Amino acid sequence: ALQQNLNRWISWVCENYGTKFVHWDIYNEYVHNHIWEDIMQDNKFIVKLHNKVQDKNCQGDYFINEYEVLRSGKDTGNHVDLANFLIDNGAKLDAVGAQTHIRPEFMGQDTSLEKLEKRIEELCSPGLPVWITELSVHHDDVNVRAQKLEDVLRLFYSKPCVAGVLYWGFHEEKIFATDAALSEGSDITFNAAGQVWKHLFQEEWNTETQIIVPTSATLDASFTGVLGKY
Repeated sequence: ALQQNLNRWISWVCENYGTKFVHWDIYNEYVHNHIWEDIMQDNKFIVKLHNKVQDKNCQGDYFINEYEVLRSGKDTGNHVDLANFLIDNGAKLDAVGAQTHIRPEFMGQDTSLEKLEKRIEELCSPGLPVWITELSVHHDDVNVRAQKLEDVLRLFYSKPCVAGVLYWGFHEEKIFATDAALSEGSDITFNAAGQVWKHLFQEEWNTETQIIVPTSATLDASFTGVLGKY
């Protein structure tokens, strides 16, 4: 009965939303919670789940996603093992997601920027894009928060395999923890951390150029720009 209900749920989701997905985390937080394998007594349940979703022609990139994988070396290895397990068993897997909530103790002795970099590189080892799926940088002192945010964003940006970063909340009134907010007040004003985000994404890592092409001619043009699609 449980398997039948799961199959019905997959069919319903794919029929109603299957053409709308860009990214889909098929089985969230598997490393820390594989209750379905225990219930089904099937260690390849996650492989079959990915295959069932694909059989229903659900579009988008299929993800695995997990917390603590950039904080704990053991969890990093387990997440990589899961990615390789899915790949080796022929399941569709397009990207690896890493939740990253950076609190003051996160960047302590055990998780320096050097260790963070090493764990990112390990997550990249299966050869798939890595997405930072839940970034938040916490500190009561907004200037310290801003510096830590800049440090980790520059690290992520420097890694070609890191395909994107999703910040887990933005405004102090609409975020799960106010010590991670990037903007404040009713007028939604960037604080120091928000100014870092704005500078990097809208200025330093952004390119605007204009090339006028005559309608009656073929023109080869070149310009220097930030890495991306134009």
